[in-house]
Amino acid sequence: MIAIVSLLKVSGRLRTFRDSQDRRKLLIEPTDKGLSDLKHYMESTFRPLALLCPDHNFSSSLLDRKQQRRDFFNRAADYLFRGIVYKNMLPEACLFLDKDAGRMIMLELYSEARRQTQEPSVIIRCSLKALARKFSVSRTHIRRLIQAAAEQELLSELPSGDILLHPAYFTLVEEYMGFYFSWAFYYLNIEPESIHSGTAGEPPRP
Repeated sequence: MIAIVSLLKVSGRLRTFRDSQDRRKLLIEPTDKGLSDLKHYMESTFRPLALLCPDHNFSSSLLDRKQQRRDFFNRAADYLFRGIVYKNMLPEACLFLDKDAGRMIMLELYSEARRQTQEPSVIIRCSLKALARKFSVSRTHIRRLIQAAAEQELLSELPSGDILLHPAYFTLVEEYMGFYFSWAFYYLNIEPESIHSGTAGEPPRP
């Protein structure tokens, strides 16, 4: 934790100061640069929500207000400290999530398959070189990831070099996305029924 705070401070994304009431306490506060980077990062969460619910205002501007931002991360920390994370809820997904670019590779294969068909098993043409270049990792890294997924019977490598994605693969990715979006709604303090009532995207309730 100290190393992370130091890194953010040195890079100009965080400032630290002593509590005026208790000088033993060191407080932290994001800088404008830190908030800008945070909003850019959070776009990866809000953009898919906006696609799912185009009639509602899902954008990183929801975190412009200090209290809303604090509530968002307090709720996220609550889940983290209670162990409500992929490692415990969907451990098989960590085969991808714990690897460099693994999350994006997992979603890329899923998206490519679903662009073709909604069938339970799908054969896709997969260039390890293209994937490595797209996600800035080595072909060896991609190869090991594919082999690990094959060992878990999520997919099969065909003699042609193509990849057969099994039903278990699609189930895994869809369960991953289900957790992802449900957690995003929780962090934003949005009740599912508000999506239909037209109040989603409003500031979280206190």
